[in-house]
Amino acid sequence: MSKLDWDDVKQLAADFQRAQLNTSLQKLSERNVIEIVTKLIEKKLITLYYTNDGKEYITPGQLRQEIIDETYLAKGRINLVDLANILNINHSIVQAQCNEIQKADKDYQIILGQLIHTDYVRNVAVEINETLAKSGSVTIGELTKTYNLPGDFLLATIESNLNTIIKNVTQDKTDSRLFYTDSFISRNKAVVRGALLAINKPTQLIHIVKLVNVDLNVFNILIDQLINDKQIGGQLSNRSSLNSCMYIPHHYIKEQNEYIENFFKVNSYLEYDNLKRYNISEPILFIKKHFASSLDSIVFLNSCCVNELIVEQILSNVEEIVETDSLLDMSNVVPTICNDQDIADVIEHLFKHRNVNKENNLSVFLNSVLVSDGFLNKLKKPFGKESESMKEKCDALVKSGEYLKFLMKNSKKETLDDAGEKLEKSSGNKKEERRKKATSGKTGGGAQGRETKMKSVKNKMRNNKKEIDESDDENENEANSGDDKLKVIGKEDIKAFIEKENLLAELDLVEPEEFVDELCKTLLPELNKVGLQVCAELYESSLQNNSDKRKVFTQFETKVLSLYYDLILYSKTVKLFDSELKSQLNKHLLKTLANETIKIIVVYMAKNEFEESPELSLDARTKLIGQINNPDIVKKLNTLIKAGNIEDFLANLEVVFQAIDIYIKKLDKKKEKSIVLNHKYILIDQLKQTPNDNHALILHLATLILFTIIHEHILLASGKFVYNILQHLKAHLSSDLYGELMNYHDHVVKLFTFVEGGEGVEEEKESVLSWLNERSERVKEVAVSYKHSGGK
Repeated sequence: MSKLDWDDVKQLAADFQRAQLNTSLQKLSERNVIEIVTKLIEKKLITLYYTNDGKEYITPGQLRQEIIDETYLAKGRINLVDLANILNINHSIVQAQCNEIQKADKDYQIILGQLIHTDYVRNVAVEINETLAKSGSVTIGELTKTYNLPGDFLLATIESNLNTIIKNVTQDKTDSRLFYTDSFISRNKAVVRGALLAINKPTQLIHIVKLVNVDLNVFNILIDQLINDKQIGGQLSNRSSLNSCMYIPHHYIKEQNEYIENFFKVNSYLEYDNLKRYNISEPILFIKKHFASSLDSIVFLNSCCVNELIVEQILSNVEEIVETDSLLDMSNVVPTICNDQDIADVIEHLFKHRNVNKENNLSVFLNSVLVSDGFLNKLKKPFGKESESMKEKCDALVKSGEYLKFLMKNSKKETLDDAGEKLEKSSGNKKEERRKKATSGKTGGGAQGRETKMKSVKNKMRNNKKEIDESDDENENEANSGDDKLKVIGKEDIKAFIEKENLLAELDLVEPEEFVDELCKTLLPELNKVGLQVCAELYESSLQNNSDKRKVFTQFETKVLSLYYDLILYSKTVKLFDSELKSQLNKHLLKTLANETIKIIVVYMAKNEFEESPELSLDARTKLIGQINNPDIVKKLNTLIKAGNIEDFLANLEVVFQAIDIYIKKLDKKKEKSIVLNHKYILIDQLKQTPNDNHALILHLATLILFTIIHEHILLASGKFVYNILQHLKAHLSSDLYGELMNYHDHVVKLFTFVEGGEGVEEEKESVLSWLNERSERVKEVAVSYKHSGGK
């Protein structure tokens, strides 16, 4: 047997022996493996992640390693979404593992959903350094667009690599997001310095920036450095605004200052607008700084400033007019460039700091004319209380009856003013106020109708020179303080005296006519007040000789007795209502009819005059009461009106009647019935004459007529009580008539609730007006023809 055969035998023997010694191998199926792994995961003995297709497992450690490898392959920066797609792993798992990598290794960080390695950051720093070397400057905004990374991250990257990877680069002190190289600064500084040195007059900074073609931020840095280092001779004005900022060379400033100093020295004033033309944006600040040593002698006005020399010249002129009882037009003694406000400022300075007015008692007209007291006294003298001309004018007014008309008209005006103010204060809300205004209107029948009392608007004296150019008639009216004043002395009287005495002939006034108008507006109220005093004295004297006193008393007696009987009947009617409404009606009765009675009594007792319906304000009435010989009894009537007790008022009214010799007859049934009947016919006549479009007044009068017919009592009630009266009459009216009246009432109320300008308001308002117009005649007919049968 050959050696080869023997070796084969030994090999077979060894294989046989090994086969005898080895046990059989156990093999697990794929399903068993999956169940085992699932069990281990459930018991948290191992941590594995499924791939998106569910065919493979991967351990966290292996996943982190693959993330690191993929980041390396992506040159240090990879998006987590792309990473999840590459690894076929859920994005949230990749995100979590990236967070773990970031915590474990400081070389990694997550920025905007991207995993970034420090090698990539270093490469970015190298690229930025190369960009700076090429362009000389770079901003974080530009880098953000290039690298699609946050500006703060890029800013931190540059700052951390300055003087290491990024060399010879400076960060802007004013703008931390701007970087530039030293060579860039040197190159642009040379350009800017050359441009500024070539400028020899004030030039706008924006033009220089465009000329040198340098970034604005860099330019601002360079020009500040050049100015601070004194490499250029100049300064900037109005730095806050780029469009108005000017570069002014020093040699130009020197020439400018010399010109301003010489001009001020020669002319004694400086105009602000002129300084602005020399590129001085803050003239007042410039003057205070440049003339700091002589600042106390400079007066700053609206459009200019003046020195002490001009002020002294004005003072000497003022002293002259005081001594000569004359006047001074300031327009002639101040520089020609001064405007009206400047002149007013000069006068204010003289009065406040030089005590000119305190020493000399001057008056100012047209904001520019100083008038001495002596000049005004010369004008007042011929119109004084003891002058013959004044007495002649006043006597003519009294004899012609103009003064008596004035007294009556003025008394009425004051009462209207007072009533208007009370109405405005007592108005609870705008809706109620509009309703009152719209439905108001004076009616007859005692005091049954509503009365409109408008608050007068008094003209005020206008001191502004521009307003003097209005018409002469307006000035005439205002000089006499309105239409309710009696003109004793007129503007023409003062003008005639001035012309006669040639008071303005030698005075150089810029606007003589306007001055005279203003002078008259000031003097006429005072002169007319004196004239009215003279008229009053003459009038009182004439009244003493008046033979018609008895006639006046008869008229007065008839009127007040009529009011007294009306008050008695009205007070009886009020008792038909419940306590709350009774109180309101009593107060209304006292404020209207009782108040009117007091006014008539006060006017008669104070002036021995009778006025049918005197209009007196509370102040005017108080003054008249003070003129009565026995004012206490009338004062008590005034007090009882506020108390609201009609019985007490009537009792005290009888005391007043006894004091003025008025005999009171007892009111019998026949007289009472006559008054009620007459009252009803007056109301019916008013209703017939009321236009159909005055719906509120129609409803008001119709309600009062129905009440009078049903109860045979007269009622004094204003429009606000209409609803309450209708509710009271409900038991006496048929349901149809009551419903018709209430429907008409509701539409009247609705008419005053519309808001002007609202959507659809005009159409709805027209509809309501149409409805009311159609039924106004019906409401009139119901009231006029109503017959009360004693029941519904």
